[in-house]
Amino acid sequence: MSLDALFRPRSVAVVGASKDAAKLGHVLLKNVIDYGFAGEVYPVNPSGGEILGRTVYADLKSTPTAPDLVLLSIPNRAVPGAIRDAAARGSRAAVILSSGFGEMGGDGAALQAEVKSSGLRILGPNCMGVYRLPDKLNGTYFWELPRRAGNLGFISQSGAYGGMLFGELRRRAMGISTFVSIGNQADITH
Repeated sequence: MSLDALFRPRSVAVVGASKDAAKLGHVLLKNVIDYGFAGEVYPVNPSGGEILGRTVYADLKSTPTAPDLVLLSIPNRAVPGAIRDAAARGSRAAVILSSGFGEMGGDGAALQAEVKSSGLRILGPNCMGVYRLPDKLNGTYFWELPRRAGNLGFISQSGAYGGMLFGELRRRAMGISTFVSIGNQADITH
């Protein structure tokens, strides 16, 4: 199954978008917008309203079109329902940045098994997300990523290694094209 929706989406939904600048859901939405993603961006939060000048949708069923890529920054127990909604809506890929899954064992492992069976391509859970400079997509929690183009692609299980890599790239004035944090590898493994 293709990974185009993960690396070259035409539209992105941020589930768990928040008005509170201190919350990760706000950081994630701000990154998608600030890095200049050219497609449609749909903030999703049951409280509705507006965040960063964008209309907020109560759920994925309410977005004007099915987002190609769904970024999830919500509590672990809410993730399976959001993944089911994304699959039913016709989304093709999801990035689960939320933690509390297989890395915790027990109930978390059961939640991870549940999201794996959705039919969507899943990055994560418990990951830092995906960054693709050619498509101006910053679907990560990192806010100071290199904006200098390069031919380097980096895949890491650990988001912390990604942070170290970005610091080193800045120090050396090097560019990057793609970064992927695969986290718990429920679907995409390498």
